[in-house]
Amino acid sequence: MTPRSVRHLKFRSCAFDDARAGLAVLHFRHPFGHYADPEGHRSSRDFFKLTWIVSGKAECYCNDIRFPLTPGMLYLVHPNDQTSYDIHTPELEIFDLIFSATIAAECQRGIIDHAGLLCSCAPGFQPKQEAHHVQPLIAGEEAGPLIRRMFREQLNRDPNSPWIMLAYLKILLAQLCRVHAKKRYQQLHQRLVEIVDRQIEQRFSGPFHLRDVALELQITPTHLSRSYRERTGITISQALRKRRLQEVLRLFSETEWELAEIAKRSGFADLSHFYRLFREVFHTTPAEYRRVRRHTPPEK
Repeated sequence: MTPRSVRHLKFRSCAFDDARAGLAVLHFRHPFGHYADPEGHRSSRDFFKLTWIVSGKAECYCNDIRFPLTPGMLYLVHPNDQTSYDIHTPELEIFDLIFSATIAAECQRGIIDHAGLLCSCAPGFQPKQEAHHVQPLIAGEEAGPLIRRMFREQLNRDPNSPWIMLAYLKILLAQLCRVHAKKRYQQLHQRLVEIVDRQIEQRFSGPFHLRDVALELQITPTHLSRSYRERTGITISQALRKRRLQEVLRLFSETEWELAEIAKRSGFADLSHFYRLFREVFHTTPAEYRRVRRHTPPEK
């Protein structure tokens, strides 16, 4: 790995006279080649930075990862993240919203963030080299105008301007959390059957609570049940019973355990329910099924 030279940026030196109350908005037009060695020369800082890509394309270097940047993208980095750019176009136009750790913690405490977009804003957070906390996303239609409004508000010398800018920042971060949570919800929803089947596989031998799976997907149990049935043609309860019965048949062939023990290890807490369900599916009793299978020669 190429040794890195890390320049530590200070809030006051970056924001100049626009720095008020720990929040500033900066506008840059970086030319191609502005960062000659993005791998070897990085920047850290004593502030948080939220970057919006206005135009141009680049690759962002952040700790040990890289990710592409295109117009409309936005991402948040922690003060200890080591970052740089490899610019791919004649110019990269960006807005940087820089703000103090105090403001970051205030936003993180107050904004509902189900998807973890603001996890790095929590006091004591330390970035890892994999930079999983950095989550680039498409900003949405409302983000750009709001950032430009903050930039214009910064030029005012009204004593209320810092409060207005802080309010804008909170609105922006809240909107981003909403966009990111919706995107995550859609991704989870697309994988709904996979997630439910995985939970069944992991939990079929013990108590299985639909609400726990619904909580992971951030939807109601009713919505979860309906969506699973629409995609598979069976209910979650039917899928769970099918998996438990598969385990029963496996234990029939591989063990000499008593029926009660097999039922218990397969997730059937109620023995009478197990007998009733088995007869309903296989049209015979568990004992008779097992006896016949023992005396049936294997097919050649």
